[in-house]
Amino acid sequence: MFKSIRLKNFKAYRDTGEVPLAPLTVIVGLNNSGKSTLLHGILVLKQTAQDANQRPALITNGLVDLNGFYDIVHGQQKAEEASFSISLVRDQAQQVLLHGREGTQPRQMPIADRLDVSFGLGAEAKDIEVEQATLAAGDQIIIQAKKGAPNWRSDFVPAAISRDSEIDFRNFIPDLGLSGRAIVLTPELIDASSMISIQGHFWMQWLTSSVHWVSPIRRRVPWSANIGARASTEFGLAVR
Repeated sequence: MFKSIRLKNFKAYRDTGEVPLAPLTVIVGLNNSGKSTLLHGILVLKQTAQDANQRPALITNGLVDLNGFYDIVHGQQKAEEASFSISLVRDQAQQVLLHGREGTQPRQMPIADRLDVSFGLGAEAKDIEVEQATLAAGDQIIIQAKKGAPNWRSDFVPAAISRDSEIDFRNFIPDLGLSGRAIVLTPELIDASSMISIQGHFWMQWLTSSVHWVSPIRRRVPWSANIGARASTEFGLAVR
């Protein structure tokens, strides 16, 4: 399903580079060398995609518990501009046939095969928020947007549609978000919004339905567990 993953400024990695993924991928390394972190990048997107509230914030507990922002960002950087990013590339191109308004010709639309998303600490220091996200098909940008900023980019949305308005996010996927705005709903804008929503739908489906996690055969060590304290072996802890 996924051809590669890349993590930047994420936990143990400053930059993994493109890490290839195959139908069977074996990751070998010493304890604490970052093997599980590669999986965490995919799992944290999956559990965020499953958030019914569709907030543009990373969900850090669920399938994998990553704790707070400074536990994730590489080197626990305290700088305000600190951020981290996750990139996923699919292993095959896919297209859908779009039937537009009456009198227009159907056209092929490629589904993005690459997702790049970066996260930073929210202004109120409560959430890990989306900073920027890109969906791309090959070298062409389906949509690229920065949270809270205008001038988004798309090589597929007609040039007649203005790029100077702030764009919405659903989870970590950019969305034209037609509701709740004082805008003129032209047929072209409705078509563009539908096209972007289709892109988000496919990526949410891939992450929520096609990514499966087989956890270790033991209960998780709770965050409240103290190192060196007596604890039940059902948590996988040694008893001193």
